[in-house]
Amino acid sequence: MSLQATDTAYVPMEGFSFTPKLLWVILLFGALTGRSVDAVPRSIVSLHPSWRVSTGENVTFHCEIPGISGGNQTKWLFNGTNIPYQTSSFSITATIEDSGKYRCKIDNSSFSDPVYLGVYVASSKKPIVDTSKAILSLTPPWNRIFRGDNVSLHCKGYGTSNTNETQWFHNGNRLSEKTPTYDIIFATYNDSGEYECQTGDSAFSDSTFLGVYSDWLLLQASLLVIEEGEPLILSCHGWKNRNVYKVTFYHNNRSLNYWYENHNFYIPYATINNRGFYHCSGILWRIFYTSELLYIDFKGTLSYMQILIPLMTGILFGVDTAILVLTRKQLHYLLEKERILATKRSPKADPEAESKVQVEVL
Repeated sequence: MSLQATDTAYVPMEGFSFTPKLLWVILLFGALTGRSVDAVPRSIVSLHPSWRVSTGENVTFHCEIPGISGGNQTKWLFNGTNIPYQTSSFSITATIEDSGKYRCKIDNSSFSDPVYLGVYVASSKKPIVDTSKAILSLTPPWNRIFRGDNVSLHCKGYGTSNTNETQWFHNGNRLSEKTPTYDIIFATYNDSGEYECQTGDSAFSDSTFLGVYSDWLLLQASLLVIEEGEPLILSCHGWKNRNVYKVTFYHNNRSLNYWYENHNFYIPYATINNRGFYHCSGILWRIFYTSELLYIDFKGTLSYMQILIPLMTGILFGVDTAILVLTRKQLHYLLEKERILATKRSPKADPEAESKVQVEVL
């Protein structure tokens, strides 16, 4: 008896026909969902009160696994090196040396994505912070998100009142939420706009803009207006949190950095040179995409040299232009004068030359 190969092989599974075509469907579904049944959960790092603090402020780090409470042991990394903390939360008094990337893992989970802490020295030239105002912050710290993303708004007051009741406003309209944290789950276009908050006996916070967009790639920035010495974080965010590969960040169309895997781009100390247009590019769903441009402005006092050099350049350019114009006018005047003198001259008769010409002709 001979066996002949057929296009379809069947594997009996208690009355169920398992074909290669069905296998391809299952594999394709797994690829589209991007999930695996045996996937290892990933830890998440959060910072309080913010990822951007001045020296001397207290910062609390917290590590958790979404949907899983507790854990026996936590491991922390700072710039890729182990640090001696084994609890899910710890606090520090920030110094410049604490600036950097933090990661964590609980038990057998995978390490979290790096979270950056930027510590800057508060300048005496900057205005004193109005401690009567509440402070509104975002987690994650991006005010540009996709439809369907989640974001939490936190309101912190400096008042002496013991009450935690908080007032929230969206585009001038009071919201029903009364707690210091306002969660936006599965954001829609209607969630875009200006937010303010007030808690306890503090004054209202400055307004914070939240934009909800629909695209394949979205460049996110921790700040849209930077000041001298502040840290800046850029993120190339994929639609529905899909993985983005071969990511490049650009500043004024000049490439800044490239990673095969997606990472945030950090500028630890911002200057006026970091002002300009930013965008990112990468591969999503095996297709190359580019984000829309995002302009990041600079706010601060320019230094003496930053003012003097452009001023001197403008003065020298003006002087050179004036000299060129005057030189061209003088040259034109001399040439015109020579032409006029030449037309006034009458040619003198030369009898000897004329007689020679007549003899040669004869």
